Amino acid sequence: MREAVEAYFFDSTHCYQYVDARASAPVAARHELSLLGHVLAKAIRWGAATVNPVRTLERMPKRRRTRYVTDAEYAAVYALASARMQMAMELALDTGQRRGDLLNLTRAQLTDEGIEFLQGKTGAGVLGEWTEQLRKTVERAKALKSQVFGEYLLRKHNGKRYTARGFSAIWQRLMGRALAQRKNGEPPVIAQRFTFHDLRAKCTSDKKTLEEATALLGF
Repeated sequence: MREAVEAYFFDSTHCYQYVDARASAPVAARHELSLLGHVLAKAIRWGAATVNPVRTLERMPKRRRTRYVTDAEYAAVYALASARMQMAMELALDTGQRRGDLLNLTRAQLTDEGIEFLQGKTGAGVLGEWTEQLRKTVERAKALKSQVFGEYLLRKHNGKRYTARGFSAIWQRLMGRALAQRKNGEPPVIAQRFTFHDLRAKCTSDKKTLEEATALLGF
């Protein structure tokens, strides 16, 4: 088995050839190579291989999304969303924070000045200062049932936190409804899907100054 593994993955050439062949799906290719790297690492540990060419590959650049969600698209999707998802959308648009940081948001982070975020990805501390709209959204969220001590602002009916997978599934269903929704024979309310993360980009893009945008992002 070791000879077979090493014969095929003798160097990184095959990996680069695979990436080129998957040029139309770069994100999938990156994930697949990552999985391959884990498999080969296990193979080395078990004595079935001695090299892991995935580790020698150049870092594959992540393609930045350039999708801008228009006000009309936001309003159309918002109108179809549940009350809980509407609050999530409002928090994303008001604070510019990542989904994970919003799902982890608790009452303990609410201060007199605003909402204190400790960004899970960067570790940066960010203060989302109060606005009239943000206060209204937070008060709506605090009033959600069930009421649980130390509760999450965005929470399920049982008071527990949404998982990333569960929240993503709800969002995908909402996008499906938006794409299928038609009125009097007119086109769907949105022409193409957008991600919840795209609301973070909309928040920063809609800011009047670069300083406002970078402050929200935690730079």
